[in-house]
Amino acid sequence: MERRYRIPARPSLIAAAHPAIQEQVSANGAVPATPANRIAVAIERAREAIEAQESPSEDLSVEFCEALALLIEKAAHPVHGDPAFQALLLQRQCAAVNEYVLLSAGQNDDRRAVTANINAIAHPQKVLRMPVGPVREVAERMYQQYAAEAWDKLADEAQAIVQPEPIRGDLVFTASLKRLLSTGALSRLQRLSVLQNHTDVMKYRALRARQGPLAGSAYAREQGAQARQRGDAVELRAAHALKYLAARLEALCDHHNVYRVVTSLRSPAILPMATDHAKGEWDVVLLRRSASASEASPYDLCLLIEAKASADAATGDLPRLMRGLQALASAGRDVHYACMTNEGEVSIHGASLAGWPTCQAEASCGVLYCSDSQIEPLAGLLSPGSRMQLLSCEDSLTFAARLQDGEKPCADALQPVWQQVLYAPRWQPVMQQYQSMYRAREMMVHVDDLLAAARRWGDARVQGTS
Repeated sequence: MERRYRIPARPSLIAAAHPAIQEQVSANGAVPATPANRIAVAIERAREAIEAQESPSEDLSVEFCEALALLIEKAAHPVHGDPAFQALLLQRQCAAVNEYVLLSAGQNDDRRAVTANINAIAHPQKVLRMPVGPVREVAERMYQQYAAEAWDKLADEAQAIVQPEPIRGDLVFTASLKRLLSTGALSRLQRLSVLQNHTDVMKYRALRARQGPLAGSAYAREQGAQARQRGDAVELRAAHALKYLAARLEALCDHHNVYRVVTSLRSPAILPMATDHAKGEWDVVLLRRSASASEASPYDLCLLIEAKASADAATGDLPRLMRGLQALASAGRDVHYACMTNEGEVSIHGASLAGWPTCQAEASCGVLYCSDSQIEPLAGLLSPGSRMQLLSCEDSLTFAARLQDGEKPCADALQPVWQQVLYAPRWQPVMQQYQSMYRAREMMVHVDDLLAAARRWGDARVQGTS
């Protein structure tokens, strides 16, 4: 089967960045010698050395630190830099921005708490049932202030009412307002409202806006919906290709075996290694059982296909997929597992799960990523996640702050970052990042190639038996 998404097992660099040159050498995996690509190559060479039980050379350390220094300098540039990195720097340097970020993280919970309290005492339907008088007037004003997010006015109104005997005869109403003031949610929203007008906070928010649509925004939801639609379309085409293959397989084995294709197969929750951090739903699955078996007999698992909108999405998904495979492989060999699918419940023999490959090097034997995305030249060897982890660590931020202060720090100041990448457990995904990209691409096929391969394979088998 054609694997048009493949990349070389070992990355290489070229000094030139001209598009024409990139196109000529992309087949060999050579990419421009940008700081990010130099970092990726240095990390990969170090990984190979450690795997061979050797110490990474001093040259790799120097190359990494110099390239990271250039990457930081570029990201920190006030005009052409990375807004995400600049926002991190501003948060580190400005106490008001840091406070704003911390309060923003809990903003939704605080809003929910205030909403619950206001609805309990001043919801419009509740107000309509109140007798005309001071309490009703206060409730109406407070709901208007809440709806307008006028947190200061709302707090002042509530504070005035809980003073000694402002509204006689309504202790329940007063007690509810005391709860509103005592939770801290309203005061945090007040403080957040004040901070939004701080000069540095406004600068921070502008930097965040340049990063793309904010999580939860209408545009972000639209982009997510479009990506899901592309993934769903790939899933339908992959299922079609597997159904075609299943029909050919049944015909070629004289119907001794029955093949079935199901979609959205959910891993059984009773697997010994089931975990929230593992993939638990498989997009398209090919199953097989003997034709002589009863309808109640379990199937064997033959092939798993995961539909992805892009090659980058597959790389990011790979760790979760591997944990999902490890969960499947923990199945008991003599157990029959009931799995739900879009086509109903199916029973799967545990032995076909227990033998499933659980390392990246072997995963492509039974799992494929399937996409219809265009093939783009390999221009970036450093994943976005690895790049941001390198930039956002404390030593990188300190280096950038010194640059902003007009200093010219030596690249050796970034040696602690290199040591963390080599040996710290939380940096292992960065150390393995090129291999993860390589393995994900090895497992990836274009949906057109999947169908073409099924047809070619079936036609070849038919000709061989005629």
